[in-house]
Amino acid sequence: MARWPCYTPDVLVRYRPVLTGQPGGPPALCEVKYRSDLREHGAEYRPKFTAARRYARDRGWRFRVVTEREIRTPRLRNIRFLLRYRPMRVDDTDRDALLTALRTHGTATPDALLALARLNPLRYAEALATLWHLVATEQIGVDLDRLLTPYSVLRARTDRGDGGARRPANPSPVDAGEDEDGPR
Repeated sequence: MARWPCYTPDVLVRYRPVLTGQPGGPPALCEVKYRSDLREHGAEYRPKFTAARRYARDRGWRFRVVTEREIRTPRLRNIRFLLRYRPMRVDDTDRDALLTALRTHGTATPDALLALARLNPLRYAEALATLWHLVATEQIGVDLDRLLTPYSVLRARTDRGDGGARRPANPSPVDAGEDEDGPR
């Protein structure tokens, strides 16, 4: 009987189907390490990773070693920023005006969309929060792999059901945590 190294990977990621209803792919057993740690202790980790890879393969999963390079990305910063807007209750009139303006024009930057929607300029902050809520709830599409800025291109949601944004084949298996950094 083969002796398996005593080792527990950090996380099992189960990909959920995106709004399109297509399958999300096989689960991924992931080990999270700093690149410097891998360089320093790579020989020590090799047998453990081999065992984890075999364990994952036997179950139809994938095994991945993930570093800060794959985690600390614009997508993570954007998700952290948008999370606070997801549960928000928004003004229906503002929501409808923003969505109608974006459908009419196809694409717009955040500031341009707020101007196109002809919302009350005295309620700019509320309208901007509504816009980010619509992005966070995928009613407005944007490329989350690029840092959100006033120049980000917002897209009207398409009938693909993905918020109008192209999604990567493997969504980031990241917990947004407690950090409140927004886009800069």
